[in-house]
Amino acid sequence: DFEVVDGAYDGTKLFGTASDWNYEEDEPRLLMQFDPLDNDMGFLDFLDGYLYLLLNDNDLDKTTLRIEHS
Repeated sequence: DFEVVDGAYDGTKLFGTASDWNYEEDEPRLLMQFDPLDNDMGFLDFLDGYLYLLLNDNDLDKTTLRIEHS
């Protein structure tokens, strides 16, 4: 199910703002944020953090995968 969430939501989401972005570089454009502990999919369930798909230059061919541990 898809639903609109607050920009500060820290679970799995499409678009919006990346949660826990505490880096010196500017916050990236978020395509998808996946929180493995937010659901029971079994995918990356050992990861206490996020998997980000980040947009670069509005070009899906330049999408970056970033995994961050809490």
